[in-house]
Amino acid sequence: MNKQTRRTVVLTAVILGVAVLGLIATSTLQSGQNLTAAETLGTVMQDATPKPATGPLDTSSPIWAILKMLSALVLVIAALYGGLYLLKKMMTNRRFAASQDAALEVLESAYVGPKKMLSLVRVGKKAVLVGVTDQQISLLTELDADETAVLLTPKPQGKPSESFGHLFKRTTDKLRDMQAKKEPAVVEV
Repeated sequence: MNKQTRRTVVLTAVILGVAVLGLIATSTLQSGQNLTAAETLGTVMQDATPKPATGPLDTSSPIWAILKMLSALVLVIAALYGGLYLLKKMMTNRRFAASQDAALEVLESAYVGPKKMLSLVRVGKKAVLVGVTDQQISLLTELDADETAVLLTPKPQGKPSESFGHLFKRTTDKLRDMQAKKEPAVVEV
């Protein structure tokens, strides 16, 4: 099992575990009793057994238990994504604040092969181009402040890229034209 698959399996197991815990918590909060997790899980599973319907909103039906479970799952997933969003936001702000005062800054990096990359690093007013592999970091060249400024100036964009809708319309128009130009095939016997 490769690393990505292992991560996916672990993440799925964690999400399902948190969903079950959320279901147990919502069931415990609704019952108002102090039950253990096993007793609560048993109660939830017992709630899922079919019972005769007593009205339009029957809270003892298995559909109601499934809806409760799905709503708890949605809340837990929303909380996870919200937490990840906040964590990412906080880490980005911290990195941005640290990069403004730093004497060392990675300006740009480009991968040239597996586990091999080139990095342009600014040190003070100069920049150095280094090659990075698993075993070593090698200095390739050193640039002064003028050369660095020339490299980092944004290049003027040619024509702006077209939107997907515009490209789709143009393509469908071409296809319609091709269909219109096509002559019906005559089969002679």
